[in-house]
Amino acid sequence: MQDIFTPLSDEELEQLESFLLDRIDDDVDTTGMDEGIFDILSLDGFFTAIVSGPATVPPSQWIEAVWGDFEPSWEDEKEFEKIFTLLMRHMNSIVSSLMDAPDQFEPLFMGREVEGKLYTIVDEWCFGYMLGIELCKEQWQLNDMPMRTLLEPIRIFGTQEGGVSLMI
Repeated sequence: MQDIFTPLSDEELEQLESFLLDRIDDDVDTTGMDEGIFDILSLDGFFTAIVSGPATVPPSQWIEAVWGDFEPSWEDEKEFEKIFTLLMRHMNSIVSSLMDAPDQFEPLFMGREVEGKLYTIVDEWCFGYMLGIELCKEQWQLNDMPMRTLLEPIRIFGTQEGGVSLMI
């Protein structure tokens, strides 16, 4: 068994993403409901904000944001432990990267090839990061100009308002 400090393999990242996506039944009307986080890219941004932010956010608080209004129904305790361990290992790998080699940290972005050229898609990661900020918004000092300036690119790609500004 791997400890909670072992980074997730590609297969484990796919397992976790499948779990996040599949926990909401396709037949459920989610209109007006908080779907939480349902992809690994948003989860990566969310955890990055939590671990790089100015305040400690305990799992009891951030797990609610992950599930939104759709807390999973667990088959058994073993399934819960497996998923929670994957979540913690992913978060801990971000912590390790930011602490040990911050200049080598790489967010999980998606790429799309169009006419032979690769474009990096950052929206989901930025959305997750902004969601992580919301958990302790006051401590982020978002009204201070240096912080606003640093977060502006993430806000543009990670919020609906920011996305609208890109269209104009």
